[in-house]
This record gives sequence, structure tokens and C-alpha cells, in this order.
Amino acid sequence: MFTSAESAAREADVLLLLTEWPEFRNLDPSLIGKTVAQRKIADGRNALVPEVWREAGWDYRALGRPMTYDTVCHIGRGLNGGRGLGAEPAGALATMGES
Repeated sequence: MFTSAESAAREADVLLLLTEWPEFRNLDPSLIGKTVAQRKIADGRNALVPEVWREAGWDYRALGRPMTYDTVCHIGRGLNGGRGLGAEPAGALATMGES
């Protein structure tokens, strides 16, 4: 049993936010970023401020939130060996999920 969000997140490859409880919604992305293996979070409740998490170095994704041009470009930098968008197989962006 974990006693804090930080202890539960220790060495996690991805965090899943599935509640709107204040103790999780108000996490400090820089502080919890020191405990995880990779700074990746999926916000299943749209309870976080995406810009705050991205500025702290997190790969932030949210369910049901439309993708912006900046998000598509950010995802694109991770595709095609870092060369960006343009050489992905058809439908590659559609399978990456919402941000």
C-alpha cells in the first residue's frame, strides 16, 4: 500500500490520472517528475493544466481533449526518427491518441 502519490509514482513509466481528487489534481509536476522513470502522463479526467505539465518536461496526453497544431508538431518531432511529420504510415497520428 502506498502512502502518497509520490511513492505510488516511483519509477513509473507512465502516470494515469483517473480521478479528480485534489491531492492528485494539485500535484507539482516538477516534484513528482523526480520520482518517475519517464515523464509521461495520461489525464483521463482533463483535471490538469496541460501547459504546466508540458513546461515541466512532461509528455502530457488527455482523453477527449482536441489536439492543437502545437501538439501535432510536438508529436511529429518524436516520429520518423526525429525528422518530424511526413513519412509516417497512413493513420499514424490517429493511433497516437488525443492530447
